[in-house]
Amino acid sequence: MNPILGIDISHHQGTVDFEKVKASGVKFVILKAGGSEYNKSTKQGKDTKFEEYYRDAKRLAIPVGAYYYAGNGFVQGSSAGIKDAGHFRQLLAGKKFEYPVFIDVEQPVFNLHKDKVTEATIAFCKELESAGYYIGIYASDISGFKSKLHEDKLSSFDHWVARYKSTGPSFVKKYGMWQFSSSGKINGISGNVDMDYAYKNYELVIKKAHLNGF
Repeated sequence: MNPILGIDISHHQGTVDFEKVKASGVKFVILKAGGSEYNKSTKQGKDTKFEEYYRDAKRLAIPVGAYYYAGNGFVQGSSAGIKDAGHFRQLLAGKKFEYPVFIDVEQPVFNLHKDKVTEATIAFCKELESAGYYIGIYASDISGFKSKLHEDKLSSFDHWVARYKSTGPSFVKKYGMWQFSSSGKINGISGNVDMDYAYKNYELVIKKAHLNGF
C-alpha cells in the first residue's frame, strides 16, 4: 500500500487548527498523552494539550494514536515498565484510538542501561496488550533501537522509527511507521512539526480486532 501521511504532536505545537491540518492532507495524528518525566510540560504526567488535541481531532474524524514518554525511571527494568503502563492506561481510559499507542524510548541515560530498558519496554508493551491495546515502540533508528534497546527481543511489537534521511531507517528492517522529519511545515500549526508515514492500514486492523477502545 502507499504510505499514509501523518504527524505527531505535543504541547510544543501550542494552538493547532485541526481543520487546516486535515485540509492539508494529513491522514492521522499521534498525540503525546503524557509520560514519566514529570517536568513542566506535563500536569501530573499528562501532556497539557492531550485532551484538547484528542477532542478536536475526533470532532473532525481524524484518526488518532497516542504515545507515552518513558522517563529515567525506566532504567529500573520490568517493575518500572509495569508502573508506567498503568499510568498510560489511565490516560487512555474512555478514549478510542484508530492508530497504535506507543512507548517512546529516547532518554540519553538509557544508553547505559540497555538490558533494563529493554526489560521495561517489554513489560510495558505486554501490559498494554493484555489490556486490549495495539502497542508499538517509538525510538530513533540508531540512537534508539540500536543504542538503547536489544531490538532483536522486540520483534513481536510494532516499530515506529525516527530517521531523518530520505532512504529511511537502516538498522531497523521491519517497521510500521517512519518518522521522516522533525521540521515539517503544515497549515494550521505554527513552527516545525514531526512528519510520519504509516505503511499499514492500522484503522482497519484495530477496529476489526476490537482493540484500542473499539
